[in-house]
Amino acid sequence: MTWEWNYGESLPFNFKNSKRFDGGKVEVLLNVKDGIVSGCKIFGDFLGVRDISYVEQLIKGKKYTQADIQDALGSVDIKTYFGNIGQDELVSCFFA
Repeated sequence: MTWEWNYGESLPFNFKNSKRFDGGKVEVLLNVKDGIVSGCKIFGDFLGVRDISYVEQLIKGKKYTQADIQDALGSVDIKTYFGNIGQDELVSCFFA
């Protein structure tokens, strides 16, 4: 039950998840290879005012762990990109 076994040594995979919050819906699509996020797309009807592609680029290249995703998003003003969706809510979309 280690990250290395579950993700680091796994075959490449795609991940898709969507959740609805009071602030809107968030859909996350990831490509993961060797446990590293190689592609990230985020869609939704949240009311952010900045281009979400910046956040997508921050996620690419990160280890597919909750800590690494939280760390990447820690430098972002979440409300600017996702309106009334909080960081914890957003991070929950990256995992099943």
